[in-house]
Amino acid sequence: MKIGDRVPDFQLPAAEQGVKKMISMKDYQGAFVVLFYYPKDHTPFCTEQNCSFRDHMDFFELDLPYRCVVLGVSPDSVVSHLRFARKNRLPFPLISDEDFTIADRFGTRTEESLISSPAVQRITYLIDPSGVVERIYRVMDISTHVAEVVQDLRTEQQRWSRRE
Repeated sequence: MKIGDRVPDFQLPAAEQGVKKMISMKDYQGAFVVLFYYPKDHTPFCTEQNCSFRDHMDFFELDLPYRCVVLGVSPDSVVSHLRFARKNRLPFPLISDEDFTIADRFGTRTEESLISSPAVQRITYLIDPSGVVERIYRVMDISTHVAEVVQDLRTEQQRWSRRE
């Protein structure tokens, strides 16, 4: 995936508010989507990243001209996601990408994971309401990453509001 690409649809299982459900990108047409791929539940950096998104949810849930949803994705199972979300009080869906559907389409799987144990890059995509990738965050400082996404989302929200 690169900036300007249309996000392909997918349908995968997810954990959301203690319930297993299926999620599709079509569910979020007309909304901004922050889709962040992280390597593994229950690990220090991934927990910090997820909790940072949780701690900034007030901004993502504001009544702006275009709503924004946050979606976490990792190759972990839905069962793992359910435990991880419950333990860390995560208010957004965690998508289970066990077969690397998203990782392969978005290019987040690392070269070494193709021949050994699964490994994915920590990448976040800011997707606009028409389903196009607006921003990609490949290398990030976890402590400042979500604030950067929030700032960019504000910019994109304003740009989209001027389009009307």
